[in-house]
Amino acid sequence: MKNVFLFAFILTSVVVKAQSPLDLTYYLSQNVNYNAAIPTPKSVLGFEVGEMHSSHDKLVEYMKLLANVSDRISIEDRGKTFEGRPFLFLQENPRILHNFYWVVQLRINTCNPS
Repeated sequence: MKNVFLFAFILTSVVVKAQSPLDLTYYLSQNVNYNAAIPTPKSVLGFEVGEMHSSHDKLVEYMKLLANVSDRISIEDRGKTFEGRPFLFLQENPRILHNFYWVVQLRINTCNPS
């Protein structure tokens, strides 16, 4: 009987923990001004990332929307999956990517001055 109560307590604890609200501050810094023209995943998917499983069509919709409103990325349709879904290639703007590699190289040089 003790084992049944222990199991019920543990199961209840896990369920309560799994339903607690997500804290995305680890991923999204609060000290940054984000571009208001860029839609959030929640505005397209209807829920925060990680709350539920996203369907393929909603992810495709969000990627296409990002490519339309942002000059930082472009999207290419590379064909179809075996299920007939679009196989998309999301690419960062080469100018932005070049800046990223420049920052990485600068950091490497700063950390290893030799």
